[in-house]
Amino acid sequence: MDPTAIQTSVEAFADFLLQYFVALAAVGALAMALIELWKKLTDSRTRFHARAVCRWINSAPEAFVGPPKLPADDVGKASAQGAYRELIHLTTGSGLPAESDRIGGLLTRDGEMAGFWRFERHAEHALFALELGQMMGHLQDAAEIALNNPTRYPGLYLFMVHGARREDVQDWYEQADSPPQVADRTSRPEAKARADLYARLRQVVKRKLDAFQLFQGDIWVNRNQLAANLLGALVLFAALCWVHYGPGSPTPLRAGDLVLYIVISLLGGMLAPIAKDLVVALRKVRQGG
Repeated sequence: MDPTAIQTSVEAFADFLLQYFVALAAVGALAMALIELWKKLTDSRTRFHARAVCRWINSAPEAFVGPPKLPADDVGKASAQGAYRELIHLTTGSGLPAESDRIGGLLTRDGEMAGFWRFERHAEHALFALELGQMMGHLQDAAEIALNNPTRYPGLYLFMVHGARREDVQDWYEQADSPPQVADRTSRPEAKARADLYARLRQVVKRKLDAFQLFQGDIWVNRNQLAANLLGALVLFAALCWVHYGPGSPTPLRAGDLVLYIVISLLGGMLAPIAKDLVVALRKVRQGG
């Protein structure tokens, strides 16, 4: 078998694929541009983060029921509403009074979001408009503050440590504001027990935040990928129909061609987001790289 003939055949096939994937790359770029425009116009990332946090806090109503036993003044704060208000207070600097309507304006008692599709602005937008990584940094800071001051932020504290042993939650709530004893020989076991208790609760909080970030990040990426695939397929299908059945075209519309275009469009929509990388690879093949 002639190696030159094989090389010629490979280069010819690469040229054919290159033309196809260049077109797909253009379709993918157009689809991504339209998606980014839609995200800006609808503020979709802010809405997505707001819904995610609201549902997250409302997903564990049992965190605010039963032990630990809280003082009467803190019982009313130990709720999803209280945890949400404290979170927004710690991440945006907004006022904390329970009667304030501007705090927790997006979270209703049944867990649904209130008034978010209207063009009014809430204090929460300062948090939810951030990228996921930046938002999680603020959430982590708020969780640390609540863990270090459980009596001041009981709602957020109970939510963040939910999943830990109830005895640990109760013990730290009672000990957090007590100054540690001087580390002499008699108090060293107590100091170690206190440090171990804090470390256990902090580990629960860390894992809770990590799980939320990974889960929501995966959902956001998958939704954007699906939107890019569907929009790319739609753009490619419209382009194929315009070329063959546009104004002035004598070609009649046939059902077989229409089905073929749908299949090609779906395949092209799936490949469009990665077409740019494929074009680079194919150019290397042509250049013998």
